[in-house]
Amino acid sequence: DCAAVVRTGWDGQFFYLAAVVTDDTHWQNEEGTGIWRGDCLQLAFRAGPPNPQPGYDGSERELGLALRPDGPFLVAWQPLGASLEGARLAVVREGRQTIYEAAIPWSVLGVDRIGPGRRLAWSMTVNDNDGDGCRGWLEWTPGICGSKDSSAFGWFEAIVP
Repeated sequence: DCAAVVRTGWDGQFFYLAAVVTDDTHWQNEEGTGIWRGDCLQLAFRAGPPNPQPGYDGSERELGLALRPDGPFLVAWQPLGASLEGARLAVVREGRQTIYEAAIPWSVLGVDRIGPGRRLAWSMTVNDNDGDGCRGWLEWTPGICGSKDSSAFGWFEAIVP
């Protein structure tokens, strides 16, 4: 009962994400770092190639984006409590769809510079909970849910159309 269409973009200052999640029931009553238990998006980045070893090695940045009853919510899991200064998030629920729009500074993602041809490892998930516990998740690549493993991340390549 969950599907998503996700688009990404970039400029010299921000990573952009737009996602439309179709879900029959939106449920997100969790607090702080616990938002992963409810409907949310999780994004993880590693500046450079996927980790050569399984797991996280401390170079990763992981964020959560959610629509809580009190409004849009953004949290940093990796490193825990990292600054999200300059990040912007809008989330609205319209019928069966939750629409996420985010602009996240590259510095928040551990990237010091970005330009055409720059590649970095990343992944994302769409978590689903209809109020009776985790129903599962959609993932672009493994590595976020289940176990933390940036060796499984895919590539984000900054290209100019």
